[in-house]
Amino acid sequence: MALNPQFVTIAELAKTISCCHCSLARRTCHDVLELVEVCLDFDLQGNQLRVRFNGSPIVSVSVQETSRDVVFLITTANSVHRLAFTHPALLHSRVSKTLSLDQ
Repeated sequence: MALNPQFVTIAELAKTISCCHCSLARRTCHDVLELVEVCLDFDLQGNQLRVRFNGSPIVSVSVQETSRDVVFLITTANSVHRLAFTHPALLHSRVSKTLSLDQ
């Protein structure tokens, strides 16, 4: 089912979420980490996050995915930082459940 991004209802979106083709792109430049979620099925809004570690260059970034979370471990020249986000599959299932309760 092809979706027109200008005329997508929440119900149509909930039906397509389980089969969407999304991925996460990451990029580092000195002390800045940029995360962007990319989806081939529909346009996303608010899908970028930029984190600056003031004056502390990023050495490495590690990503771990569990059924509940997506966790980033960022090693800088001075410390290690942990960013944890709820797994997108859980967010999508919550949206689907909310929509089914509303109907």
